[in-house]
Amino acid sequence: MRRFLKLLLTSVALVMVAAAVAFFLVDRKIVADDVSASGAQSAERAAQTTYRQNVAAINAGDQAAYLATVPPAKRAATEAKLGTSLSQGTRVTLQSFKVQKVTATGVVAKVSLKQVTKHPAKTQVLENTVEFVRQGGRWYIQKSVLVNVIPAS
Repeated sequence: MRRFLKLLLTSVALVMVAAAVAFFLVDRKIVADDVSASGAQSAERAAQTTYRQNVAAINAGDQAAYLATVPPAKRAATEAKLGTSLSQGTRVTLQSFKVQKVTATGVVAKVSLKQVTKHPAKTQVLENTVEFVRQGGRWYIQKSVLVNVIPAS
């Protein structure tokens, strides 16, 4: 009886481990609500282009270019929060951009950036969930939520 119980528990544990590995390693399907496949691909490309423009603006320290990636209604508030932070020598490199959801007017993506700052001198990987919104035929970064900060070398 004990031998059977050990075998049963070991089997259940192995199935659970296999399920956990599959859950984390399998690339999940993008959710596209009421959007054609070509429309979803177009939205993904546009969102990624907007994010690349945002990264380029950060690296150049160009506040006007940075604000061009923010919805017009949020620019004044964003500009007030930015202050002089873009001119502090921060360099960022886009490591990954994975779209999770696409709608007719929005995109949600998981983004990973490598950030190198001069003052204080440190390197880290920033993992964000970024929401894009389409307004007037243009794509903007509606919201970016920092999910994780990983020290890097």
